This record gives sequence, structure tokens and C-alpha cells, in this order.
Amino acid sequence: MKGNLGIIGCPMLEDEIVHVIGRDSEIDEVYVVRNEECDGVVEKLSKAGLAFSLIEASAIGSLPRDGYGVVVLMKSLGLHQEPEELRDDIMRTAHSLDGEFDSIVLFYGLCGNAFKDLDLLTDDMTTPVFILRDRQGRIVDDCIAAPLGGTDGYLALLKRYPGVMYHTPAFAIKWEEMLYKMEMLRGVEDIEDPFAFSKMLFEMAGYEKVLIIRTGLGDEELADAKTKEFAELYDFRIEELEPGWCSLHVTEDAWESARTPLNGASASRPMGEAGREA
Repeated sequence: MKGNLGIIGCPMLEDEIVHVIGRDSEIDEVYVVRNEECDGVVEKLSKAGLAFSLIEASAIGSLPRDGYGVVVLMKSLGLHQEPEELRDDIMRTAHSLDGEFDSIVLFYGLCGNAFKDLDLLTDDMTTPVFILRDRQGRIVDDCIAAPLGGTDGYLALLKRYPGVMYHTPAFAIKWEEMLYKMEMLRGVEDIEDPFAFSKMLFEMAGYEKVLIIRTGLGDEELADAKTKEFAELYDFRIEELEPGWCSLHVTEDAWESARTPLNGASASRPMGEAGREA
């Protein structure tokens, strides 16, 4: 492996980012771009015992490319409030890094259809861009769909547990940040009493349960405590998703695809709908 792989990541997928880095024994150097969003992934890399260097964004272009390097650039959760703003910000970043990496992987899903036309959005780039997809080549809906294997798993969950709040470890821990970024609650934080109003909306929509989704990643003890806090605040019952629903293949497949250009593959862009060589 030779070259640099760039990660543009959502804080809701920090655990998945740390997971793929930790399982890739060929990586020579890991760099984390210093910004306001990097603290979470820095803490988790440290807890996992993974070595890394903090760098400024301006240093990306001067990084050595004679080994296998990974650069992590985290983005703000706040971008999720508006899918168009999310898409525009991530695409500006990806285009600004075109040519600086041998491959770029976006740790995002569709996120309100922000990236539904990813191939068109990156068509003018020379650096291949990958994203989380299921094994049918479809971009996963969001950070809840990713550990469920993508669209089919997500639809099955919605059918089995409709009208339920879903808590992966990341969502549980960051629920206060993420709550008002949900489509049904966007703008509620600007109301005089956002808690009372959001509680009323949940009641009107028939929400009365929160479902713990154990992905196999993250701090389960902290996530459980935060879910309990959420449930007590909103008078929700807590249930737990049965074993067998979750896997890591969406994340791991995306990583393997993104590594391909660094392995001397002839394709300069993702091939096939799944972003893998067909």
C-alpha cells in the first residue's frame, strides 16, 4: 500500500472510523486535522491505543506519500440541519482536497438525500471518492442504517419498530446535539421552550419508546446511561434490539473500496454502483 487516504467524517460515525483504522495493520501513519470537531475522534483513537499526529489543514498537501497514510478530517454535526448545506460543505471540502489524496472516503450516508447524486457531484474530480453503501451498491440512508447493513435492514427495522427513537451508541451519547437535527424537530430549538414542544411533538406522533441498537462499537456503558437519561426526560420506555441485526460490513466494505486506488489498481475512479471494482 502506498499513498494517502483521506477521511471526511461525521461525528456520528467516529466509532466506525476508529474501527477501520484499528483493523488496518498496513497503515504507516495516521493524521488528524486539528479543528473544532476533532476532539471526539482524538479521544477514541487514544483510548484504542492507536498512534496519530495532529496536523493543521494547511499541512495536508505536504504530507509524504511514499508510505500508507490516513488523514482524518471531521466535520460539524450542525451541518445536518440542512441537507443542502451539508452537501455543499462536504463537496467544497472534497474538491479542495482533489489531488492531495489518492482516495477519499466520506463517512456519511444519504443524510436527507444530501449525497444522492454523489457520482455527479464528484464527476470532475481526479481523486476517487467513496461513501458508505450496502452490498447492492446503494448509499445507506444514515448512521442508523449503516450498522443495519443498509436500506433493506433499515426498512425491516422501521417495519418491526415503527414510531420509535433509535439509539446507536453514538446517537445515545450525542442525543442532545442530534435531537433537534431530526427532520421532525428541525427548528424546535429556536422556540421558547424547546423541550416542552419536542415532548408534545413526540406525543402527537405516538413516540413512546427508545430502542437501543448495539453496534458492537463505542462505549456501551456511557451510551446506556445517556439512553436512560433521555428516556426518563421524555417518559419513554427502553427496549433493546435483538442480536443479529447489526454488522460492520457496510463500514468495512467502504474502507476496502477506498483502499483500492492505493493498491496499484488500474481504476482511477470507483467502478460499479457499489464503488468497488465489478
